[in-house]
This record gives sequence, structure tokens and C-alpha cells, in this order.
Amino acid sequence: MIESPRTILDQDGIVIVDYGTMMITLELLKEALDQHRELAPMKKSKVLAIGEAGAKIDTELAKFGATDEVIALTSAVAIVPRTKVGWAMGKLFLTLQKNPYPTRIFNSVDAARGWLLAIDPD
Repeated sequence: MIESPRTILDQDGIVIVDYGTMMITLELLKEALDQHRELAPMKKSKVLAIGEAGAKIDTELAKFGATDEVIALTSAVAIVPRTKVGWAMGKLFLTLQKNPYPTRIFNSVDAARGWLLAIDPD
């Protein structure tokens, strides 16, 4: 059985994607997007991504957030790495990605949630 991220829609309308200890790949991002689409179809949502780090930072991974299918469902993304390596990879990722919505990295889930909740909805 292939592991998948755990994706939930919380009471505040935030889609929380927890990758656990899996290294984040393009395939896992696509799986999380499919789960997001099922939880909040046709509705832009704020996303809180929690995980280790990307398996590798490449152009496909960096460009994924700017694809039409992601833009249609996403109003903001907060990233919370679990490790120092994940933090470093996340900071590198943010320099490469060009998301057309706010995207930030945080040290804690509480800080990330606070930022997401403070953003005005589209």
C-alpha cells in the first residue's frame, strides 16, 4: 500500500495536509490536491502543509503551486516543516516557487494557522 498524506478540512475552513514522515514528492502533492478537491470542491481554501521536506527541489515541484488546478483551489499556503532540514529545504523552495497567492513558512502550526486566519478571503 502506498502512503498518502492525511488531508482534513478543519472548522475554520483550512485544508490541513499532513505528510507525516514522508518525503514530499510531486506525486504526493497531486494526491493531496485530489483530497483537497474532494473536501472543498469548487472552493478556494487556505492550506496548511505539515511535513518533512521535499524529496528533491526541482522545477516541477516548484511550478506545481502555480498550475491552474492548484490556483483554482488555493487562496494561501502556510508550510510547517518538522525538521531543521525541512526548514532549510522549505526556504529554498520559497525562493524557487512563484505562487500567485501568499505562501509562507512557519516554525509552528499555531503561527501558521494564525497567519492563515488573518488573511482576508478572496
